[in-house]
Amino acid sequence: ASQEDYDAITYITKNDITFAILNYTYGTNGIPVPDDKPYLVNLLTEEKVTADVKTARENADVVIVFPHWGTENSHDVSEQQKEYVKLFSSLGVDIVIGTHPHVLQPVEWYTNEETGKKMLVYYSIGNFISHQTNLNQMCGGMAEITVERVDGEIKITTAKLAPVIDFYKNTGSGYKFTVYKFSDYTDELAAEQAQSGATVDYFKGLCKDVISEEFLDLD
Repeated sequence: ASQEDYDAITYITKNDITFAILNYTYGTNGIPVPDDKPYLVNLLTEEKVTADVKTARENADVVIVFPHWGTENSHDVSEQQKEYVKLFSSLGVDIVIGTHPHVLQPVEWYTNEETGKKMLVYYSIGNFISHQTNLNQMCGGMAEITVERVDGEIKITTAKLAPVIDFYKNTGSGYKFTVYKFSDYTDELAAEQAQSGATVDYFKGLCKDVISEEFLDLD
């Protein structure tokens, strides 16, 4: 709403742990940002990210960045994503949860070569619910992360991704859209999908191909 809002950092405190929440986008899908209102959107730039993270790092126990980045419909991590991961790590970010590709991308611990600090990175959690019809677009994920204070030190004690499956059924008068956690998705539901091939085995195979066993929560 204003330059003041643009410059402000969002903080959430839970169980005496303060989280800084930062959000950026690589662009606006062709929608121009008015020249007289550059504060309308947080664009993913080195200058903006650096300023925000430095402020957040001074005031929060945990810094989380949600970037809108990467290549649509690709399970591969782009060069842009790799470059910003290095930047986030150098600034001391703790967790990165990415969106935009509309499909799942890998999860990893990224270790800073100089400090040894590990940063948790979800490159893309895909779609949560959508009307996109490619099978791989129908499988997204929920980041499951536990942050605790252990002997006075803030630690990420668990890090998983629970897959979710988009479901859409032709009712004859339109489509019913909803979403199921993978553990609740069945071949009976798959048989009702408007899109053929949306089987339990297909989605399980996709998840295992993209997400390493360390992070994958199929239960």
